[in-house]
Amino acid sequence: MKKTKRPNKTKTDLPEIIPVQEFKDSLKALGFTGEEIERSAQSALNLGLMSLVVGRGGVPCYRVATPDEAAKIAGCDQPGDPVEVPLDEFISDWKQELRGGGA
Repeated sequence: MKKTKRPNKTKTDLPEIIPVQEFKDSLKALGFTGEEIERSAQSALNLGLMSLVVGRGGVPCYRVATPDEAAKIAGCDQPGDPVEVPLDEFISDWKQELRGGGA
């Protein structure tokens, strides 16, 4: 029987870097305020989930941690297979926390 290649487990459809303005515009389109966006971006930078880099043409960008990097930051030594979660479902709890409605 012929062996087939397994897909790379860390491969995602997420861009490795995203321009800062595009990131902010995307969150604004989801209903976040400018203050919420700044606070969450700073938190992600402080945690190491994102880092500020310079993209082509000197455009400020965020480099997003890979799923494996994020799992290690969260203290998971052996991350499992990635799962797909709709964005609005994924951020719903964060959105509530950012607006002060969390427990």
